[in-house]
Amino acid sequence: MTDELTIALRYTSGHAHATPWDRQVNEGVVEWPPSPWRLLRTLISVRHFKARDEVSEEALAMLLKELSEVAPLWQLPEAVQAHTRHYMPNETSTTKVFDTFLVVDRDTPAIAHFPGLVLSSVAGEALNVLLPRVAYLGRAESWVSIERVALPETFAPNAGPAGMFEVPPGSESTRQLMPLTPEELAIWREGYREAMLQRQLDAERQTAIKRGKDPDTARLSKKKRQNIEDALPSSVVAVLGAETDRLQKAGWSQPPGSRWVDYVRPPVKSWLPPKVEAPKVVGAPTVARYAVASQVPPRLTTALYQCEKLHKTLASRTDDNVTLTGVDALGRPLKGHQHAFVFAEANDPVTDRITHLNVWAPAGFSEQAQRRVLDGVQRLWGKDGHDLQLILLGVGTPEDFGGFNARAGQAPIYGESKVWRSLTPFVGTRHPKKRKNGEAKRDARGLTIGGDAHDLLRLLKLQGFPEVERIEALDALPIAGRQVRWLEFATRRPRGGGKRGPNHGTGFAIEFAEPVRGPIAVGYGAHYGLGLFSPVEVSG
Repeated sequence: MTDELTIALRYTSGHAHATPWDRQVNEGVVEWPPSPWRLLRTLISVRHFKARDEVSEEALAMLLKELSEVAPLWQLPEAVQAHTRHYMPNETSTTKVFDTFLVVDRDTPAIAHFPGLVLSSVAGEALNVLLPRVAYLGRAESWVSIERVALPETFAPNAGPAGMFEVPPGSESTRQLMPLTPEELAIWREGYREAMLQRQLDAERQTAIKRGKDPDTARLSKKKRQNIEDALPSSVVAVLGAETDRLQKAGWSQPPGSRWVDYVRPPVKSWLPPKVEAPKVVGAPTVARYAVASQVPPRLTTALYQCEKLHKTLASRTDDNVTLTGVDALGRPLKGHQHAFVFAEANDPVTDRITHLNVWAPAGFSEQAQRRVLDGVQRLWGKDGHDLQLILLGVGTPEDFGGFNARAGQAPIYGESKVWRSLTPFVGTRHPKKRKNGEAKRDARGLTIGGDAHDLLRLLKLQGFPEVERIEALDALPIAGRQVRWLEFATRRPRGGGKRGPNHGTGFAIEFAEPVRGPIAVGYGAHYGLGLFSPVEVSG
């Protein structure tokens, strides 16, 4: 059995909250393992508030001096990173704050071993008094219990200074802050003091030159020399006792008298809840249709931009309605395509300008979404000051709005037909497959595997549409007496993600084996107006 110092640290609440010195709390970084800097400062605090009469300043100074000599090796339990979000009120508004923390097993201790460190009797007695009185380590939510233990025979470090132990595969690098040893502090202090004195003297000489005096006569006053002496810590206790906010205001990038130690640790896992689908609201309306009014309505070729603006407006009015935001609590896109799609229509026979915007959510709109969000959207920002006025025509189902008589207010995209044509370009999500000789790989229909036509059929099948009997590529969109090439459409979201193939977009005519009701929207950007089809009215 060794007399070298070993401690066992348990997080009694199962949470570890601690922000490293050089990071801001909203960056979402958690210090792991606890740094020597944090451990030693905690001992100072505990002695100050709970053990002044039992641990003298001399005993504390000796304890800190000895602990500053060695960076510990750790045997850490598995840690999973999670977070909560809070709105912190101030005088005029609220600020969203992220509280990032680690979840650890409250019954499995983190064991820290200080190799080669055998505490003196005075330091050991001081540590024995202080450790049981440590209530938290980091922020106040990090409840802990710490005790001295014998080094377990099964101790296998998985974190510590780089080069001091055999690093397990998959480890990651970090760095830990700790004070300089007394010997290192004396050398650092002397060098820094001389540098500060020289800098101050140079400033005095520059002042003398500006005043027309001989710079060689410049001298530092006794008070200025003393101010420099007082600004530099002379002991480990002084190094650790400096107040963080004052150091940051003074411009210190790290506490004076401290050093960074390169550490290696096990990777911290991220807690990822399962991806979810938008919850379905049985019997609820699924369509909200808006008329668009503007001095200069935007062209249908900008449908992607207009639909994304409407989506952002909807999302900005709610934090908790995943059907409208399209993302879960972690900002991940929902699966299942039950959340909101936004479509643009151009139903004026003499122009290709957008006349309507639509929100379609297969999962349905709750009463709260209708009342708080959909009813409240009345304006979208427009180019060159030409804002878009939105008039909510109503909410309902595709059957309520669908039809071929656009003059009567019907929406063709919700109509029913066997034959459909692209209204906005389809952008594939896969790349064409080629053989080693460069030839395209083709399916039984002769379509390039991974090409736009092949991908369109695949996506339609995934969404449950009937078999497509015919598919034909179209060169352009006939609208308002002109042919609009697919290349004229915006097909890339400025800040959006999503799977996307290499092409700018293509139009298609498709014929199903049986009539289907719209809307039909598939491919990249389908939730923002791309890949939208319009039915062709077939007589007889």
